[in-house]
Amino acid sequence: MYAITIDQFADAARDKVAAMQRSPFGFLVAAMLAGGYIGIANILAISCATGLTPGARPSVLGATFGVGLILIAFAGAELFTGCVMLVGFGLTRQALTVSQAGGMLVLVWFGNLAGAIVLAGLFIARRRVRPARWRRLPQRTRPAQGQRTRHRTDGPRNPVQPAGLPGSLDQRAHCG
Repeated sequence: MYAITIDQFADAARDKVAAMQRSPFGFLVAAMLAGGYIGIANILAISCATGLTPGARPSVLGATFGVGLILIAFAGAELFTGCVMLVGFGLTRQALTVSQAGGMLVLVWFGNLAGAIVLAGLFIARRRVRPARWRRLPQRTRPAQGQRTRHRTDGPRNPVQPAGLPGSLDQRAHCG
């Protein structure tokens, strides 16, 4: 009943292994892109679901996480779960050997991991680099050792404060 579909997936597994053997670096880059796409979708899902009610959160998480899967499908990236499915069909129909299947799964798994790590590194590096608009702000300087700084407890900045204004001593004394 499903023999035709299984044969098509087995052929797809054989084609993936052939592509991996033809260009292992290109296959690794495709796997890294898939790891990055899933990471981007994860960040998007968490950002969109933050602050929502617990009842709405799963729907928003599911809807936005699908963006990563769409990116993988359109870009032709290699996700580990898809390769596991193809390897299962390929091994069942003997379209590929166990060593070919293992090599592809290891390469894709490490590629997905490397893509996720690169994305995390980019976000960590982004937090360490200040935007250019912040660089223009004057930097706070520390006083020289032994030099006294002005604190709120040193008194008001304007020692002459008219009576009757909000926050003046006259009004505070009459407040209760």
